[in-house]
Amino acid sequence: MKVKFFKKNLESIIALLIAGILMLVIPTNTIIKIIFIILGLVVILTNLQQTILGYKTKQFDIAIVGTIYIALGVVLMFYHGIILLVLLGIFLIGLPLYRIFIAADKKDQFYKEIFKIILGIILLVLSPEAILGTLIKIIGVVLIVIAALLFVSSIYTEREVK
Repeated sequence: MKVKFFKKNLESIIALLIAGILMLVIPTNTIIKIIFIILGLVVILTNLQQTILGYKTKQFDIAIVGTIYIALGVVLMFYHGIILLVLLGIFLIGLPLYRIFIAADKKDQFYKEIFKIILGIILLVLSPEAILGTLIKIIGVVLIVIAALLFVSSIYTEREVK
């Protein structure tokens, strides 16, 4: 049975090319808005279950913190100015570190909070829009290069199989 490597990779090549070209063509501000909408949704979705569980079990400290995170996710989606990003980054790092510090099982709490800490660091490090714009363009070029390499590799592998 002959495997068609080129046809197998064609969808990936097209998807990478389209994503790379879109990152180069779409204005940086639009891409930044999309990224922050996605980040806001991630913050909301990762805290929704915790918040609902906190209210159901009447653990209001957990519920309140979860509600604050959900509110921050909404703010992140619609108001992503530099000052707000720095404040959010500090909050997303500080509160999880405090929770880890006061937790009985620090290792378990660390695993629960690591995503929030990473998100806070990302917001602090990548908050200036110029850095984000450059990063987006670099990612676009990298995706196009990966698509080209996958294209060449698929053709070469296809010839080797025959």
